[in-house]
Amino acid sequence: MRVQYFPLIKQSSLDDFSLNGGWIELTADTDLTKVQDKYKFGTLEYKNGSSELALFQGWKSHYRRITSGMPLYRKCNILGFIANNNTKFVFIPEVSIEPIFTGPTIIPVVYNNWHMNRFSIVNFIP
Repeated sequence: MRVQYFPLIKQSSLDDFSLNGGWIELTADTDLTKVQDKYKFGTLEYKNGSSELALFQGWKSHYRRITSGMPLYRKCNILGFIANNNTKFVFIPEVSIEPIFTGPTIIPVVYNNWHMNRFSIVNFIP
């Protein structure tokens, strides 16, 4: 087993840690000077080698677009702005969520837990 090290936060893949921040989906037309109102706030949790992005009022999953042949709903190129740190960022190539539809809800507070296989902590915006 190869141990990955995250030098910018002084953690390794043997450590459990979490990072609070604002998260956006990068697209070809994303203007990073105007994304403050598009952040989805949440926490990247890394524990026992598994990563999960728990978002407060996360992205809509467009359940009607999901067919039975598509078991996961995916979003690509996620950029995280780490809270209280404007020199480090998190880049996630892809996150996925299981499309479980529970019907309309009257509760306005929604948390989405997105799963990922890998992420990078970088000191530049990709």
